[in-house]
Amino acid sequence: MQPIELTTPLALLGLLLLIPIIILYLIKPKPRHIRFPSIMFILGVERSKRFRSFFKRFIRDPLLIIQILIITLLVFAISEPFFIVREEENVKENSVIIIDSSASMQSTDITPSRFSRAKEIAKELIGKMNEESLISIVIAENIPILLSKNLNKEDAKYSVENALPSDSPSNIGDAILFSRDILPKSGINKRIYVLSDLSPGSGTDIMLTQRLASRENISVNFVKINGDGGNIGIVDINAKRFITNRYKFYLTFTVRNFYDEDKEVVADIFMDNESLISMKKDIAANSEKLFDYEGSISEDPHCITVKLRNEDFLSADDIALAFLPGVKKHKVLLVTDDESDLYLRYALESSRDIDLRIAVPPLIPKFDEFDVVILGELKPEFILPGTFRDLRFYAENNGNIIFLASSDLCNFENKNLDELIPVELDSLRTEWEEIHVQLDHEILIDVVPKGSKRFPNIITKKHIKCKEKNESVVIATTGNSPAIAYQKYGNGKVAFIGINPNANWSNFYYSSSFPIFWLQLINWITREEPTIGINNFKTGDYLPVVGGMEIKTPSGKRLNATNLILDEIGFYDISYGDRIDKIAVSLSNEKESDISNSLQIEAIGDENFTIKKEMFDVRKDIFPYILILVLFFFFIEAFYYRRRGML
Repeated sequence: MQPIELTTPLALLGLLLLIPIIILYLIKPKPRHIRFPSIMFILGVERSKRFRSFFKRFIRDPLLIIQILIITLLVFAISEPFFIVREEENVKENSVIIIDSSASMQSTDITPSRFSRAKEIAKELIGKMNEESLISIVIAENIPILLSKNLNKEDAKYSVENALPSDSPSNIGDAILFSRDILPKSGINKRIYVLSDLSPGSGTDIMLTQRLASRENISVNFVKINGDGGNIGIVDINAKRFITNRYKFYLTFTVRNFYDEDKEVVADIFMDNESLISMKKDIAANSEKLFDYEGSISEDPHCITVKLRNEDFLSADDIALAFLPGVKKHKVLLVTDDESDLYLRYALESSRDIDLRIAVPPLIPKFDEFDVVILGELKPEFILPGTFRDLRFYAENNGNIIFLASSDLCNFENKNLDELIPVELDSLRTEWEEIHVQLDHEILIDVVPKGSKRFPNIITKKHIKCKEKNESVVIATTGNSPAIAYQKYGNGKVAFIGINPNANWSNFYYSSSFPIFWLQLINWITREEPTIGINNFKTGDYLPVVGGMEIKTPSGKRLNATNLILDEIGFYDISYGDRIDKIAVSLSNEKESDISNSLQIEAIGDENFTIKKEMFDVRKDIFPYILILVLFFFFIEAFYYRRRGML
């Protein structure tokens, strides 16, 4: 402790007031003495002791001493005495607390869960902050969610208390970048606190985001919440009807054992909440096994559920779901020459979902009797006038048309054809070309491997040189020309398929994916709008929502959002007026299921974390304590006056 200092040392001049007080005290009138003969003998003695008695009286009179002390203390208080000490103190800060709400944070290897522990730490952290700090709360799901911004301590605690975990994967990197952006650009003491199990997730690299934040003088502190528990989980699921027999389905799912010891796994399979079968397999330590099942199914839509019986520390991946849409029969008209497009005929006739009819020009039935009209190999001389005009009217009224590349397609000179087709035709080219994917689309599922940018082992020998129209969408190209394109026309769709399956055009007919492509194309082009084309998702995926859709989540919430993040495991109901579609959402994420794994970055354990304090010179004023002492002496003075009978 440093010596006592005075803010106003000139105030000590007030001590001069003591001089007149002492003088007045000494010259105040004395009591009058009446002399009696019996005491005359002591008068001489009194004269000799008068001088000494004066000083004794001065010292022994308590009221005078008390008054001197009161005045001295008051003057000392007015001078504002203080001393300086070194103390730790929480400084005012702008801070963001990121709470990881991903699926792995539901693990119960920390009681009651990792997420609950993160909320406790967040509230403790807020409680230790400076009273003037501004606090924002960010929830880290697959995308960051701003729960609250620039709150005081009390409101920030309330906001944390209302935070809920999700079933989505983690994305801490993007949450740090988002938090950096909501902090003020200027100022000091900007901090981000990350409360997470630090499981490997998606998004931007965490170490990179920490460096980017530090460039803007933002301190990023990681608090690791991890109990190193074990887990067994479903990391992948797939269920579909067979293309060749829509009344049979197959189900595959992968179960991984994350323990360091072998485990026996029991999986129960349900269809529409009714048990189908129980399957049992032994899975070695830190490995996985594929389960598969085939069964019969009706044409109605069905919900598939897989549940694991094993007890572990994470329940979110003990269940996986799949939805199988109902079977719809499509009426398809193929307009072609008598002996042409044979491979396409065989592919369409092989599907029980398609009611195919062949029409050979010039005899063509009314188009409005069919869901799809496919125009194959055609000769201009056999097409009656008004055919393309009728096709245009058909498309305007919910009809769907597919133009297949053919030898004479470029030779038609018809304004209705030019308006309908989604490309501008040029000429026929004889060149060997690969087919390149330009857009991921549902008609390419199981045709092109996921992530690939070309059709595997498919070569075109001929193609039509063309270019897309302004409003058309190109899915694939060959030789820099659209190979698969479509556009909306009226209330219908019109597609151009430049990959002709005839042997002199390509080897597509030889591929096992050829009938799959055409069935998926028919299913897509006939689907009413708006409708969800894909029915099985993973948590964290986006669901594009168009106007008029109402969504019911597995927890029962009803939403009308424009884009929905699927952060709950379960079945979602999608309503479009009177129609209801359904989607299934599962975790199926190996990184989230591996709850014992965490990123190797510098972090503080949840039991050791304390908010950083800084040393400051703190001024300690003595003024309040002096006033308390003055009041104490005032009471003593009043006591003496009362005792002497002067009050």
